Amino acid sequence: MLNVIVATDMSEAGLLGVESVFGCGPTVFGEVTLVHVVDLDLYTAGGSIPGIIEFSQDRLAQEVARLSEVGITADAVVTQGDVVDTINRLAEERNADAVLVTNVGENALAGRVLGTVAERIAVASKVPVFVQRVDLEGEVPSCRIDDRALTSRVLVAVDFDEAATQLLSFTAALPGVEAMRVVHVATEAGPLTGLTAAVEELEALAARASLAARADTRVIVTDDAARAIADEAAAWDATLIAVGVRAHGVIHRIRHGSVAGEVVRGSDRSVLLVSG
Repeated sequence: MLNVIVATDMSEAGLLGVESVFGCGPTVFGEVTLVHVVDLDLYTAGGSIPGIIEFSQDRLAQEVARLSEVGITADAVVTQGDVVDTINRLAEERNADAVLVTNVGENALAGRVLGTVAERIAVASKVPVFVQRVDLEGEVPSCRIDDRALTSRVLVAVDFDEAATQLLSFTAALPGVEAMRVVHVATEAGPLTGLTAAVEELEALAARASLAARADTRVIVTDDAARAIADEAAAWDATLIAVGVRAHGVIHRIRHGSVAGEVVRGSDRSVLLVSG
């Protein structure tokens, strides 16, 4: 069972993350800390900070009671500060396995903001972050997708770096995993020998992570890694995409962006971010 922090901005989309935890129940989540951070930089003048805090405390207390009723140990924290720093501190203090946030997609401001915060949390704290995709006009999210667990079919996108083994190990240990596909995106086709080498390295990586019998592997050649990952997840009917994240300099982000961030914003599925 996972010990998670559910970060919410108290919006309709932010609170849907609690519904996902509620749907999973105690077979997946053992301990849950609901967190709302009042970041003064995100609030306009004229808002009552004490009023916001009181409302958030009362609202999250209701969610704590609901989670407790289904056997999940839960509490809530409402505080002021920087969102990323505060969540990272709480994750360390509570020895959390992961952080969970929601994302409503790249066409909504909330989706862009939450996706960026999720990536920053994963990089800064090295605690894996679930970014659950929700549709405000669709059904309330739960732990199951078409009668399948959220973690039942996981597509893992890896590079050949030190973060790959940690990404695979954490993903394989998730509750409810039934099938895994490990994918590497090569940006240049190169000669056939180069592609063959990539395939062999990917198979060796899966073997080192003790996944040879549990996961299939595939190398995809394209210059658009994020799109390829999203398309492969759709074609394979993945319920979750897992991808590694790492810190980048400002110039790198301006020129290349972040594949993990692009996957979060552009995919129609939930994403797990794991930092190496």
